[in-house]
Amino acid sequence: MTSSWQRLWRNFLPNWLITNNQQGMNRFLIPLLVLILVGMQSVGCSAQKKGKASKSDKSLPIGTWKHSHEEDQNSSSDWKTYRQSSFDFPPARGRNGFILQEDHKIALLQPSPNDMRDTIWGTWAETKLQGSLSLSFPKTPVSHFEATKKSADVWQVKMW
Repeated sequence: MTSSWQRLWRNFLPNWLITNNQQGMNRFLIPLLVLILVGMQSVGCSAQKKGKASKSDKSLPIGTWKHSHEEDQNSSSDWKTYRQSSFDFPPARGRNGFILQEDHKIALLQPSPNDMRDTIWGTWAETKLQGSLSLSFPKTPVSHFEATKKSADVWQVKMW
């Protein structure tokens, strides 16, 4: 006597799996095949999610960036040039910078009077304008951030 699930799977499985002399094996193989198929599908879905770049990856300078004042076009301009912190900068007595993280955290990096670096952590949220953020810091007047990509490792940034 065949059960309803065997009749259902008879249409989907090859004949060599569903024969009367292998009924005991069918009770083992069919659930195993179902588990394998479900597992393969879930692995495929997670791989697709990992492969997708988030919206922030493309339009925001995620990572650690330092001010390259040597490359600023106009010293009186509000727009400053920033490069990735791994760039080989010429010697300087401290550089401003920032860390922008995908989890909506931002840190302002500033030289301190004792030649160390002060780090002020805050949060960010995207605004309607592409490349523009609203910032929130506990002890700093900076509240807006705008960035324009010049090349893969150079951004023009304006904070106010």
